[in-house]
Amino acid sequence: MIEKLKHKKNCKMYCIDTWEGSMEHKNHNMQSVEQRFDSNVRIALGENINSLEVKKLKMYSIQAVSYLLTSNLYGFFDFVYVDGSHTSADVLSDAVNAYYLLKPGGLMVFDDYLWNYGFVKTGNPLQCPKIGVDSFINAFHGKVEVLLGFPSYQLYVKKL
Repeated sequence: MIEKLKHKKNCKMYCIDTWEGSMEHKNHNMQSVEQRFDSNVRIALGENINSLEVKKLKMYSIQAVSYLLTSNLYGFFDFVYVDGSHTSADVLSDAVNAYYLLKPGGLMVFDDYLWNYGFVKTGNPLQCPKIGVDSFINAFHGKVEVLLGFPSYQLYVKKL
């Protein structure tokens, strides 16, 4: 995304993550994942002299949304990519919060829509994103439009 945006004027990108990982990351060194992220951002920006600003918010999404909303960024974003916790309740919460940060006509993308590792591991369907995403789409019926023709592990929604 940085490669596509780094030549735009007055562009801001916010990246929100705790870098703690989740159940499928318990054997990963999450500190090295965060360091790789930081390095990749620096490399992607390169000698960027334009005004793309990448802000890293190392916190839980609920904390970040509170920060963004109190920073007068209500309806500010053109694009929100939801890819955090994989539990249905967390995905639903992230989607509802992201909706208020998104401009009308903005795009919200859900990653891992059909991810089922949580179900396979626990037998509990609430450990998967799909129910949370579907709940959001149903609750916001008439306020969002599901866009078709994208990979099955991602679901694209436009705010009306």
